[in-house]
Amino acid sequence: MLWASSRHVSASAVLVLLLARPIYPFSMPPHSLRRREKPYLETTGSSNSMKRIRWVAVHCQSSTGGAVPSATVPVPSTDSSSSPVAASSLDSLQFDNRNLRCLPVDRTNVQGIRQVPGACFATVDPTPVERPRLVAASADALRTIGVDYREDNAETEAALAEYFSGNVKLGGSETAAHCYCGHQFGAWAGQLGDGAAIYLGEVVNEQGDRVEIQLKGAGLTPFSRMADGRKVLRSSVREFLCSEAMHALGIPTTRAGTLVTSDTVVYRDPVYDGTIVEEKASIVLRMASTFLRFGSFEIFKAPNEMGVRSGPSYGRPDIKTALLNYVIRAFYPELLEAHGIDTTTAGIPAWQEGVSPTALPTEVYRAFYAELLRRTARLVALWQCVGWVHGVLNTDNMSIVGDTIDYGPFGFVEFFCPTHVSNGSDDRGYYCYRRQPDAVKFNMRKLAEALAPLLPLEESFAELEKFDEIHHDAYMQQMRRKLGLIRTEKEEDAALVADLLETMQATAADFTVTFRAMSDVTLTAGSIHPSSDDLSPTFQEAEANILRRLGGLVELRRTLRPAMDPSRVQMVAGMLRQGVTLEQMGMDQDTWQQWLGAYKEYEKVIGLTASEKEARDKELWRVWLTKYARRLQKDAEGLDKDALSQWEADRRALQNRSNPKAVLRNHMAQRAIEEAERGEYGEVRRLVGVLSRPYDDDHEERDCLPAVDTKPLVVTCSS
Repeated sequence: MLWASSRHVSASAVLVLLLARPIYPFSMPPHSLRRREKPYLETTGSSNSMKRIRWVAVHCQSSTGGAVPSATVPVPSTDSSSSPVAASSLDSLQFDNRNLRCLPVDRTNVQGIRQVPGACFATVDPTPVERPRLVAASADALRTIGVDYREDNAETEAALAEYFSGNVKLGGSETAAHCYCGHQFGAWAGQLGDGAAIYLGEVVNEQGDRVEIQLKGAGLTPFSRMADGRKVLRSSVREFLCSEAMHALGIPTTRAGTLVTSDTVVYRDPVYDGTIVEEKASIVLRMASTFLRFGSFEIFKAPNEMGVRSGPSYGRPDIKTALLNYVIRAFYPELLEAHGIDTTTAGIPAWQEGVSPTALPTEVYRAFYAELLRRTARLVALWQCVGWVHGVLNTDNMSIVGDTIDYGPFGFVEFFCPTHVSNGSDDRGYYCYRRQPDAVKFNMRKLAEALAPLLPLEESFAELEKFDEIHHDAYMQQMRRKLGLIRTEKEEDAALVADLLETMQATAADFTVTFRAMSDVTLTAGSIHPSSDDLSPTFQEAEANILRRLGGLVELRRTLRPAMDPSRVQMVAGMLRQGVTLEQMGMDQDTWQQWLGAYKEYEKVIGLTASEKEARDKELWRVWLTKYARRLQKDAEGLDKDALSQWEADRRALQNRSNPKAVLRNHMAQRAIEEAERGEYGEVRRLVGVLSRPYDDDHEERDCLPAVDTKPLVVTCSS
């Protein structure tokens, strides 16, 4: 059991832990009233001698000022002159901390949790941890900042652990936390900010590329709210592995360079049931071109009609203009060039308090919004095409450059269901697989509101109207690649994809396994016999591979079970019959129809027997594969024998580059977490290698198949 090693925790620690829970809009149901099956997952040039770190006995301070019992904690060293180094010296990293030069920074160093008005960042130091040690590192990610990592080199690993735990400061680094606000689950949440992440600076590598680096889990910041600024090993393993997995899949994402754990103790209630456990504080080195996000612009939000709930920097149009200009100059310079604005001489101006920056032309702001909308619509399409679900798709978790950002609760769909939810806290399915485009579109709308009046709403909303079409086109383009439709585009393709997903849902088919099997078929010998609709041998092989990997009745019923408990659906239906309206129950028509439809599908399989399911599965897949065979024939029309063979090879190669064989399934992450919590890091490191080549064909079955006949693994926001 995941929690078998947890120890007794004092009442004072319990109080601190309860205060450390994530905050949700008032519309969300109380976590303490929910129970779920276990186990659960969480969701996120020196000398060669180590300078001795001075150790003192202290108490870890909670955000409320109370003392939480802890082991001894080191006082950080800011002098890295005598720390060990990797093959490429960490001290040689070239920092140019442009964020803190070009945007307003609160440098008061006032301790404690607080509102931070008039600033985009607030300086803060990482809180050191006891006995940091490296769990794993991504050599590929570290190379982007010029660090040459070689596994199992004790000196290198010790250095990485000290620097990237926050215990030793890198030369040239300036540490700060970013201020942002957000809408969470559709509701305004006010100031949020980097509650556990600390900006280290921006490294410029030998190629001239700029990489922002930060430590997630490095301790208290002004934005920690009622938490402790720490992350635990569970969430850190998941974030580290998935960041690198998504990069290898070809999906725009932040990166993860290192994962460090420690002997510093933190307290968590992982499943919100009052069971408090001791866990180890862990830290992930995160890397990106920038960690600025939609919520960065929501700090300027105006108060509501009652004059409250504004952003901390409301009334500061000078900062908003500076921030928007900075984002465009730093990350979208091509837009300036396209509008005839010189980017070679002016550079990016430094922030000067009291000097109002000049706004760029409105057409530049509109071009920025349009390009971000295009990137973001394409991003969510790519997520859906690998079956990935972001569990906390809030405005504060949306990158301003269109990257996947902030790996809290997340998951790859296994037995396909369009209402699949990856966050155990999302009882209403607000961020389910199917709703992700709607959620992202909502976030783009909130960004448009935040950018006004620099970009008038009528102009941003005109671009927003294009979102659905852009998303659909990107989604279908990728789905055609996954199905090997490389020569032609047909209107019928959208129906073919929709029918495939419906068949997968109705038969409990695994998303990743099913798409990978599509490249097994060939047309060279004829996909359909001339005299019948019987599938050719290659299609029969693909059919057999799919049928062999289908889930059973347990998986089918679990997959189709509505997010709303069936008894609650019956209760709502009964109240409607008695004349109570949906509005009176705080529900809209679309949500009710989704729940009702899911409930009706669930009812269909309650009484199904195993033999009935098997017969139904075969029939459903035979029908769809016949449609697929006919569509492939249309794609190959007009090709002679030699051209058909080349088309076949090109199609299958493209499919195998578009349909991964290995993705980060929850049971894989869980296995690595359980071993890491025992101090065994081999499985985490092995998975780094596996997930770095998801499209290869030589993976072990344990890395390619769903878990069957097991209790579901539920990921929560507890970190």
